[in-house]
Amino acid sequence: MPPLNTPIPATPDRLREQLIELYGPLEGERSAAVLIPAIFRDFDKELDKVERGVSVRETYRTEDGVAQLDLTGYRDDEGRAVLFGSFVRRSDREEA
Repeated sequence: MPPLNTPIPATPDRLREQLIELYGPLEGERSAAVLIPAIFRDFDKELDKVERGVSVRETYRTEDGVAQLDLTGYRDDEGRAVLFGSFVRRSDREEA
């Protein structure tokens, strides 16, 4: 496990696994199939609004309020999106 405050890459597979942990296999898979592509499309649009290398931060919440994703990222020199973040249970986030 990385040390605290170490950014964790946000990949579709990793975010999918987190949703499965939060919701269970069936609901997690269903949620991931809808949420992750939508989040990545939205965040890509936000990255398009700034210069390469400039960091962007967005917070996404599930409709039911169970989970929250704080996503941070930037485009590298070659234009690739570099993303960091994790889904957390909202009650865990509020207590922190």
